[in-house]
Amino acid sequence: MSKRRADNGSRQLAVRLAGFTAIAILLLLLLSMRLPEPVSFKLSQASRMNGFSLADLLVPREHIQSQELTRDEIVPLDMPEVVDAEGLAEFNFDRQAAGHSEFLDGPDRIVGLELNGESRAYPVSLLAIHQVVNDELGGVPLLVSYCPWCDAVLVFDRRVGEDALMFAASGLLYSSNMLMYDRTERRGQESLWCQLQGRAVSGPQAVAGATLSMLPAELLNWAGWLAIHPDTGVAVERDAKQGPLEVDFDAYYLEAKLRYPAWPQLPGSSPLHAFERVVAVGNDDSWTVYPLRQLERELGSGSWQEMNGAVFSLCGPAEQIPAAVRVVPADGADVRIAYSLWFAWYAMHPESEIFPVLE
Repeated sequence: MSKRRADNGSRQLAVRLAGFTAIAILLLLLLSMRLPEPVSFKLSQASRMNGFSLADLLVPREHIQSQELTRDEIVPLDMPEVVDAEGLAEFNFDRQAAGHSEFLDGPDRIVGLELNGESRAYPVSLLAIHQVVNDELGGVPLLVSYCPWCDAVLVFDRRVGEDALMFAASGLLYSSNMLMYDRTERRGQESLWCQLQGRAVSGPQAVAGATLSMLPAELLNWAGWLAIHPDTGVAVERDAKQGPLEVDFDAYYLEAKLRYPAWPQLPGSSPLHAFERVVAVGNDDSWTVYPLRQLERELGSGSWQEMNGAVFSLCGPAEQIPAAVRVVPADGADVRIAYSLWFAWYAMHPESEIFPVLE
């Protein structure tokens, strides 16, 4: 009996030793295996902002800022309603009768365009709400863009290759200038576009080196544009609502203090103030910048000057309305025209020449 118990004890001890040995071998194997490196969650160039991929980014990632808006909070205006001057007067009357201010008045700024015999005005107040308008004029698909953070106005042909793209504001800024995006059917395949450079800076279109052709637009007051183009149309929005940016931009321009940084920064020797309003005229690969305030001083009523393929004149339709500088291409000249605050234009085109500034 005692011998049987001893045999059983020996067998149990052997089993336990074998188990301990197996566990020890398994532990040694696990310790000898190379563990994977810890995952880094540091933002990289392939990260995402506002749902946009920043893969293949052509600009410094650290120079892109968020306005703390989602991608859909700034709603683009597609194919807006267009009325003539008489229709606008009726629209203004109806608004006033309802206790609202006029939609568009004589001194108000507009972006004007004439293409293939058709002319149209886009109120800057409307552009400030939507920042992007997708339209068509004279058979040309248009992108009318406006960035209130740098008061930048540029109009493009929105065709890339054989496709007419539809654009919207991304809610992102690059050096205080808006980044737009093309609205594709496949989410995640959008490209980001820099307004002041007119090129794709991330996504498939950036890889392809896509750019937009700029169209010559005018930045005038409504009274001045109407005097030149009495048959013009006007883009309107009857149920226009306040945009998501709760910013008094008139106060922002007056304070002249950047809300979002821009790179490169202006040198201390810059002859122009950061918030100086300028018009840039492009020939081939070069740009010349003209301070609008200086042009207003130097251009007399009825006079004009031709410089770098553009004609500059002073448009003053009425004594009670401040005159505005009108800039149009000279006959047969192929020039690009853009408007911006100086700090933003310099950040995108630091090589630009400056028209001689007089003290």
